[in-house]
Amino acid sequence: MKETITILDKIELNSATISLRNDRIILYSIKDNITIGAKDSNEMVDAAGKLGDFQKFPVLIVGGKHTLADKEAREFGASQEGTKYALAVAFVIKSLAQKILGNAYIKINKPIVPTRLFDNEEKAIEWLKTFLK
Repeated sequence: MKETITILDKIELNSATISLRNDRIILYSIKDNITIGAKDSNEMVDAAGKLGDFQKFPVLIVGGKHTLADKEAREFGASQEGTKYALAVAFVIKSLAQKILGNAYIKINKPIVPTRLFDNEEKAIEWLKTFLK
């Protein structure tokens, strides 16, 4: 039986909607047709901190159509500051460009928390749940 996911709370930003799900996963729903910058990434991390009471949670990032992250956003996202509320990060990718950028992000930026790319949201969630205590 599939569990019902509800959104307990959310924060709307210019670039994304950040939500706290009842399964204790923080969801970043990135908007379509934008390039995420360092300022956007910072706002997302701050929103995740507020929603999660400044605790660490698994983070599910679902990219929008034609959404990419610039160099500064990728550097910030992989850093101590960018992952301060993340136990692990799963990216759900929707395009070849996102896949290439995601693979480069993991290899070059070397995020300090476990980070994986998925083309399927269910598999991403399954992996993230292994980080819940």
